[in-house]
Amino acid sequence: MGHDIAVFLIPWDKDGLPDKRTLFSDIFHFHPAIWKDELCRNNQESQEEPLFHIDTIHRDKSKMCLNSTFGRLYHERRPLPHDMEKEIEFCSWLQKIMVPSRRYRSGNLELNPVVHFLITALAPGWVGGAVTGETWT
Repeated sequence: MGHDIAVFLIPWDKDGLPDKRTLFSDIFHFHPAIWKDELCRNNQESQEEPLFHIDTIHRDKSKMCLNSTFGRLYHERRPLPHDMEKEIEFCSWLQKIMVPSRRYRSGNLELNPVVHFLITALAPGWVGGAVTGETWT
């Protein structure tokens, strides 16, 4: 099931990307019950381009992919009209931007959908990305 996607831009003058505690607590002010018990779970860091798969199965669960951020699982078909070439073009462009990147998810058992952040450095002094949800139950 797809969910709304919001983009965000944050001034950031520190080295590296914000960690999960900083993102959930200091920047977005989520209640600690949502993220505190999950500081080490459901996080991925990538120094390479994240994967995307249009109509194929994502078998390597150790690698970050863009599909879950954009609410599209490999087995789902887009309703018509759908321009697969534009989707491939967009994801190919986005892959290059998202290096390095981090994915943080939190809220399992507290929220449904679970909160899902994908974040990267965008320019000197700025980080940003997308926030959405994933329905797990």
